[in-house]
Amino acid sequence: MPWNDQNGGNRGNGGGGGPWGNQPGGGGGRRGNGRGPQQPPDLDELLRKGAERLKGGVPGGGMGVALVLLVVAAVYLLTGIYRVETDERGVVLQFGKHLTTTNPGLRYHLPWPVQSVFVVKTESQQNIEIGATERESRMLTGDSNILDLQFNVQWIVADPREFLFNVATPEIVIKTTAESVVREVVGRSTFSNISERGRQEAEEQVKAEMQRILDSYGAGVLIAQVKFGKVDPHPLVVDAYLDVTTARADRTKMENQAEAYRNKIVPEAEGQAARVVAEAEAYREQVIREAEGEAQRFTSVYNEYRLAPDVTRRRLYLETMEDVFEGTPKMILENDGSGVVPYLPLKELSKPNRN
Repeated sequence: MPWNDQNGGNRGNGGGGGPWGNQPGGGGGRRGNGRGPQQPPDLDELLRKGAERLKGGVPGGGMGVALVLLVVAAVYLLTGIYRVETDERGVVLQFGKHLTTTNPGLRYHLPWPVQSVFVVKTESQQNIEIGATERESRMLTGDSNILDLQFNVQWIVADPREFLFNVATPEIVIKTTAESVVREVVGRSTFSNISERGRQEAEEQVKAEMQRILDSYGAGVLIAQVKFGKVDPHPLVVDAYLDVTTARADRTKMENQAEAYRNKIVPEAEGQAARVVAEAEAYREQVIREAEGEAQRFTSVYNEYRLAPDVTRRRLYLETMEDVFEGTPKMILENDGSGVVPYLPLKELSKPNRN
């Protein structure tokens, strides 16, 4: 490892504290190698002292000193060689200002103090567990339930430059943002949605809102996944929650019974309605046809009446009388009334003989 990279640059997830000057071991991200910053030697002073020593001890006088200085300069220039692994990106600074971001491979930068490099892991997912303490896990839902929620946030570095320079403590920012967003989403939801049906939807909402907030900060990170773990009612409200769960189960049972009854009664009612409609349609057609037939018959009689009124009138009279007398008992008497006894049981004579 070149000496200038150890104090001006980072390895692994960072190292040496990064451009913010933080002490090592403070978290993930840029503090993974556990080495503190080291001050490089004063090159001018080192070269001056070395030249003075070499003048008296190197054979050849000035030529020997020049050769030694050339070797020292070559070694100094070679300290700018560095390697970027496949899951890393190198951020090169020139006099403390961002110059470029390098891809994996063997790279070179001008030695310190002209240029320095920070190597940041960009493809390794990092996890943040939230909810280990009661203060973090206790939350209030939109239906006034208290729950204990533990969840995990997985993230990666999306932009090494922004990750290094825009936020001093990205891990703390990600954690506090996650807590805030989760409490907001839980506060808009019911306990049943968070623990059952709407769990995945709530996770996606948290992920999207966290990404929006971190992008506004320019944190340079990508939220890969938000996963809810244990979702339990708080011990203080367990009894009330069990009552609610029982009532919800009873409601579901009654809804299922009502749905079964509806599925049974509705088809029967629809069948009866269809039958009544069909009978009404048939009766309507029958009445219409009969009315049309009567109208046609009346029209034909009227046409005949116009041609022969007397004959038609007599015919109508006879047909009417025939209809009247068709179902009634009849007795024919002569005009003078001879042969009529004082009492004649006409009704008894008209009855059929049962013997």
